[in-house]
Amino acid sequence: MQEFPFLSFDQRPVVNLISSASALSVSLAEKLLANLCRVRVFTEDVAGWRKMTLPLADNKALEIESKTETARLKEGQYFIFAVD
Repeated sequence: MQEFPFLSFDQRPVVNLISSASALSVSLAEKLLANLCRVRVFTEDVAGWRKMTLPLADNKALEIESKTETARLKEGQYFIFAVD
């Protein structure tokens, strides 16, 4: 994946991650955030994701949403489906 060190927040690539809360999915989200991506998680387990990403709670680049909020899916440039 490319690095985007000089992009403003709104210009960063948006990755839609559709996944349950698991260590692998959280690790992937952390890696994407470290590469200056904005990560939007769609999940059935919003509470589980929030619990597992508590250290990232202040990170504006991470959004955790209910899987039913599908209207926002079209806003991303990349899509990752993680099946556990």
